[in-house]
Amino acid sequence: MTPLCQSFQQKADWVWRQIADADRAGLAFSEETITETILLDLQREHPEEVRLRAFSKREEKNNGADWEWWIGRPGRWLGMRMQAKRLALPREEFKQLQGYGRKKGSPPQIEVLIAEAAKYRINAGYCLYIHSKKWPTLRAWPVYGFIGGGPLSPQGCLLAEAKAVRATGSNALTKIAPVAVPWHLIVCHCSSGVFNGRGGIADAAWAMLRASSELAGGDPDSDLYPPVEALPPYMQLLRDGGESDDIAAGLRHAAVARGLRGFLLIQEERG
Repeated sequence: MTPLCQSFQQKADWVWRQIADADRAGLAFSEETITETILLDLQREHPEEVRLRAFSKREEKNNGADWEWWIGRPGRWLGMRMQAKRLALPREEFKQLQGYGRKKGSPPQIEVLIAEAAKYRINAGYCLYIHSKKWPTLRAWPVYGFIGGGPLSPQGCLLAEAKAVRATGSNALTKIAPVAVPWHLIVCHCSSGVFNGRGGIADAAWAMLRASSELAGGDPDSDLYPPVEALPPYMQLLRDGGESDDIAAGLRHAAVARGLRGFLLIQEERG
């Protein structure tokens, strides 16, 4: 079976190519479509490691577009509230990012994302879907050697800590890319080994968030929430599996309470 790390790289490469093809064909290829496609593929390819459950606005009007991710293994889990953004071509900007939501006096969406994540003591981040002719000029990512990268780092999916994105004050890829990291590094042991001796994917993801924060000049020790020992009860339901009405109801209740589109669990591959 394809390792989880390699599968994440393959999805990033697919997103990079599909965005370009969709743009040439005049197709929207929205964040929702990309997210649903790559997460469903990951679950099919890694049913023991990847679990997900989504709830649409048709089911409950309070469900938003954010996902809650938990990454790790028993005894060490990292929680993140994630929002997906797709790069708009040819300007290579993320529409509806920094200022979206200011109409009618409401706070910007980025501030809501950060505040909602903090309410539950998890980290806020962005999953960025891109294709670029401007940045970087070579198909290798990132340019920062200390967090890995190179020719096996396709950049179609990037992760960035939300406060780091806010600090750029920009919607342009050229400004946001320097505070983002390739998404596959959150599940690759090569990345966690650079930063610490624990070696688990919770720490790989934690290292990537810290790198994003530090690249923007932030203080990850005060701005971020570290891995915890136990999953929240609703995520334990998802991890336990099954299709019972009680499990579905528990997950739905949690999603509605948090205004979420759904939940994603990524757990350590079994050796």
